[in-house]
Amino acid sequence: LKNLNVSNNRIASLPSANTVIDMNHLQLLRAASNDLDESVISTVVSCRRLRLIDLSYNQLRFFDDRFVLASPPDVPVLSRFSAV
Repeated sequence: LKNLNVSNNRIASLPSANTVIDMNHLQLLRAASNDLDESVISTVVSCRRLRLIDLSYNQLRFFDDRFVLASPPDVPVLSRFSAV
């Protein structure tokens, strides 16, 4: 699995990278307009091959240092946050 689009599905969590879906090869993650919060960060950080991440319009209030430090510098993170 290289591309995953789960936008607009009212989901509150993502599976960990080592569960049912092999997310270790994921390059594009679109999970906009859901109910995701900061708990998703550990899953996103474990997807080492991501090149695009869209988590806009969720319940995220911040990205902690784990996300910033673990993300490769060339990964474009769409930084549009909705008001909560």
